[in-house]
Amino acid sequence: MKLYIGNLPTTLCESLLAEIKEHTVEAIHGFMSLPKDNPFYNDIANQTEMLLEAGYNDHTVEYRHYQSGTHFHKKYVEAIGTIINATPIMCWVSEIRPGKCTPKHWDVNPWKEKHDKLGTLVRYFCFLSKPEFGHIFVTDSDAYYNETQGSIYQYPDLKTWHAGSNVGVTTKYLLTVTAYQ
Repeated sequence: MKLYIGNLPTTLCESLLAEIKEHTVEAIHGFMSLPKDNPFYNDIANQTEMLLEAGYNDHTVEYRHYQSGTHFHKKYVEAIGTIINATPIMCWVSEIRPGKCTPKHWDVNPWKEKHDKLGTLVRYFCFLSKPEFGHIFVTDSDAYYNETQGSIYQYPDLKTWHAGSNVGVTTKYLLTVTAYQ
């Protein structure tokens, strides 16, 4: 069930988008690589195998990640932390260009054991783009379409399956924050 938290002001969304558009990052066509001794190695391997068996490939799966502190100022993360009433520890913006997608997955956090010591981990997503035709985001049980720019929702669980696609003609941006309470 959708858990709406609040809104990042439109001015901050636009300012953040302007900052990340100053950078060029490489496209990602799959999942992160982890060493075999990482406790999440099998999770990544299983997700990758599932998607390959379903027919996903480098032509359909494509997204870019912009990192807080590298591609945009941490003031945006601090603003979201205030709205969600939690302390952010990881934050990135995902970019999906027209005709591309990020298929079904859950975000593996290889640092989870270390992060668990900080408090209860929670994850949020924020729609940075203005509502546009074809900008789609789904979770286990909900679909999000034409969401107001800046809308922030909480994932039900850190391992919530989700996916995003862009069947429109403009680039789609979604901010993700992992935090602790």
